[in-house]
Amino acid sequence: MAESTSTAEQFKQEGNEALKTSDFDKAIECYTKAIEIDPQNAVLYSNRSAAYAKKDDLQNAVDDGQKAIELRPNWARGYSRKGYALFQQGKFEEAKSVYEDGLKVEPDNQSLKDSLADVKARIEPAIDPNNPFSNPQIWAKLAMNPETREYLQQDDFRMKLEMLRRDPSCLGQFMQDPRLMKAISVMLGIDLKSGNQFAEEAEEAAAAERERKEKEEAAKKKAEAEKQAEAEVPVDPAKKEAKEEKELGNAAYKKKEFETALSHYEKAAELDPTDMSFLTNRAAVFFEMGNFDECIKECEKAVEIGRENRAPFAMVAKAFARMGNACVKQEKLEEALKYYDKSLTEDRVKDVERRRKDVEAKIAEKKRKEYINPDLSLEEKEKGNALFQKGDFPGAVKHYTEAIQRNPEDAKLYSNRAACYTKLAEFRLGLADCEKCLELDPTFVKGYLRKANIELALKEQFKAAQTYQKVLELDPGNAEAKQGLLRCEVMPPASAEEVHRRAMQDPEVVGILQDPAMQIILKQAEENPAALMDHMKNPNVAQKIQKLVEVGLLQLR
Repeated sequence: MAESTSTAEQFKQEGNEALKTSDFDKAIECYTKAIEIDPQNAVLYSNRSAAYAKKDDLQNAVDDGQKAIELRPNWARGYSRKGYALFQQGKFEEAKSVYEDGLKVEPDNQSLKDSLADVKARIEPAIDPNNPFSNPQIWAKLAMNPETREYLQQDDFRMKLEMLRRDPSCLGQFMQDPRLMKAISVMLGIDLKSGNQFAEEAEEAAAAERERKEKEEAAKKKAEAEKQAEAEVPVDPAKKEAKEEKELGNAAYKKKEFETALSHYEKAAELDPTDMSFLTNRAAVFFEMGNFDECIKECEKAVEIGRENRAPFAMVAKAFARMGNACVKQEKLEEALKYYDKSLTEDRVKDVERRRKDVEAKIAEKKRKEYINPDLSLEEKEKGNALFQKGDFPGAVKHYTEAIQRNPEDAKLYSNRAACYTKLAEFRLGLADCEKCLELDPTFVKGYLRKANIELALKEQFKAAQTYQKVLELDPGNAEAKQGLLRCEVMPPASAEEVHRRAMQDPEVVGILQDPAMQIILKQAEENPAALMDHMKNPNVAQKIQKLVEVGLLQLR
């Protein structure tokens, strides 16, 4: 049985590694093998649920989350897995119910609390009682009024309402717009005689609101003080003395009197051996002293004591995180990753998540650097050249890719692989390689020529002409660039449908077209082309307009 459990653990670890590298199919396969060996292990179903969710196989993720709950009803992670999958399916009411069940098991689980808040926000959109523009009913009111109904058809008016919904403080910018004053009259059911009158009333209302909040805050502080006074109960003398020793230790620690601090924390631990914080404090001192092995030992003891005495998850998580920090200082990155994972299992803390990502990046960078070998890169390049000459372009790509991994700073390798992608009609991949090549060597003429040829193949004549022009700046007599420019001039323009299709593949273009302000500007340009030149005086707008010109969606006249 012990051997079988060990094998299941091995499959689980392999699944964890695959999940980290986004190989979801392999992760699912490994977790499934582990489950076949140890079918009563809730953690395995929880992990497989995570893998299914990452793969967007949401129903299986729900089923595995449910199985984890059945096996360990008092474990919050199963509820978290099932709730997340339901949330992603858009089943918000069901997800809410699952998160609430999980909080009955672990009322202090912050992850479940955050998830419940998210799903409630989807079910019940937040309305700010102090901002009438945040109430979705305002649109219904405006649509029912004959005059304001027409305003809702106007893009700039809708944009102003959206800005006010997000930030009512920008109302002052729009006070001179009579449409908005009329809309406010309809929304609030009052007669606004002037913008100044409204501003004065708004200021009075704001002052009253500030006063109300100040009174509420004062009442809250008073109530908390009274509650604290009522909660005072007799304290165990030993525990009281232990806390006093801890305070003395804290004071010495701040003064960097580390030996004194260690002595006080040790006395505190002797007086109250059930409190793990004294040990984590000692670990902090060892960390500052650079004694990372002792830091880790103290944290290990702290975790053991914390488990025995049901310490809060956050405290246990803090100890694991400190062990991870110590391992980072020792350059033991794999161990650091292990401790950060344990910390995050106890409590999701953003700073620990960030540190974990940093360590992952360092490990990946370390492996990448260890893999670099210019001699082996040259061998792979020559193999790629030989296959390219034979017309085996997929095989050549494989060897050029290996050559790049062995020597990622060699610009010519990217150019060679771009040539293969061009032969395979994988133009976007080839274009990306050309851009990387030119990033490494901005004077590499062949890289520019390859890039321009790909742009021509994509029927992006405007971009191709610019790239050929760059070649002529570097090599004024380059015949291929001159011929390329001629081809750009005689090539028939792409159809409007083709231009639009290609442009919408660019995320930057999509973002520009979805910008409400740009939508208004472009609509004005249709009616009055001269207005576009006025907008071009704004550098930010000019940059966006130039992007639309480059992709062929807009022409300046």
